[in-house]
Amino acid sequence: MAETFFSKVVGVTKENDDGSNRQEIIQEELKNDDMLFLNREPDNPYDRNAIAVVTSDFDKKIGYINSDLASSLAPLMDRGAFIDCYVAEITGGGPGQSYGVNIKLTVNDPVKMAASTSTRTASPKSKGAHLSDRWKTLPKKTRTWVIVIAIIILLYLCGLLTACTPQIQEIIVTQIHTQEIEVTREIEVTRLVVVTVTPPPPTQTSTFQKWSLENARDAIVEAGLEFEGYYEMTNDDYGLAPMNAVQAWRFLIPSLCTGCGGRIYSFDNPEKLAAMKEYYDMLGEASALFFSWTFAKDNILIQISGDLPQTQALQYQQSLENMK
Repeated sequence: MAETFFSKVVGVTKENDDGSNRQEIIQEELKNDDMLFLNREPDNPYDRNAIAVVTSDFDKKIGYINSDLASSLAPLMDRGAFIDCYVAEITGGGPGQSYGVNIKLTVNDPVKMAASTSTRTASPKSKGAHLSDRWKTLPKKTRTWVIVIAIIILLYLCGLLTACTPQIQEIIVTQIHTQEIEVTREIEVTRLVVVTVTPPPPTQTSTFQKWSLENARDAIVEAGLEFEGYYEMTNDDYGLAPMNAVQAWRFLIPSLCTGCGGRIYSFDNPEKLAAMKEYYDMLGEASALFFSWTFAKDNILIQISGDLPQTQALQYQQSLENMK
C-alpha cells in the first residue's frame, strides 16, 4: 500500500560540501507543496543508512532524513522502493530563528521485498543471477507496481480461503434410459458424485448495532479527544485498502503532527469490517513503519496513526465503547 506520513528534515542549519548554505536554499527556493527527492548515501562515513533530502533538480541538498526513520526507509530504497517527498510546511524564519522543513513522505512499497522468489533449474546460481539482473533493469515504478499487484492477488486469495468452507455435496444424477422390449422396459441408473465449493451461510447480523459516524464523532469529542478537520475520504485516502465501507471520514490529531490523524469507517456487515481491520493489521505486522491502532465497535472501525501513544489510543477505543 502507498502509506503517507510526515517527518522533519534534520541538519538544515549546516553547510554543504560545496559551500552552499542550506538555510539560504530553503529561504529562497522552497515553498509549501514543492517536490523534493531522497538520495541514498550508503557510503556516508557517519551513517550507512543516510538519506539526503535534495531539491527537485537533484542539485541542492537541504538536509537529511532523521537516522531512526532512515534505518527503516534505507532498506526499502535499496530494494527498489519509490518514495515521494513533498514540502509540507516551511517553519521558523522569524527574528533569530532558523528555517525548518516539515516533509510529507509517501512510501509506494508497503512490505519488505523477498530476497528471492524461486529456483527452477538444476543450476540455481546462474539462473538466479540472470533473473536478478533482468529484475534490476526494470524501472523502479514498474517493480513497485509488480509487487503491489502481487500483494493484492495474495490478499484476495487469502480472503477466498478464509471466507469459503469446502463442502462436498453428493448430487445423484439419474439418467433413465428406457427401451421397450415387447411388454418390459430396461432401466439404466447412473450415479454421479460432483464436488462443489459452497460458501458458508451468511453470519447472523441481528446483533450488529448500526451506529453513524456522527455518533462516533460525538462520543470522541465528548471524551475530550481530538477529532479535527474531518472530511469524506477520497480514493487516494483509501490507497490500496478495500473500498467496502458505507461511509468513511479522514480526521486529524493536530497535537501529534501536521497532517497526522486517522480514519473512521461504518459498515453494513461484520465481514467487510473484519476485512478492513485485517488489512491495516497485516501492514503493521509486515513493518513497524506501517503500524497503526485499530479499534472496532459494532459497525464502526477507527484506524489511528501508530505514532499516537498507547494510553491516548486506548482513550479513543473507550470513547467508542461509550457511544449511546
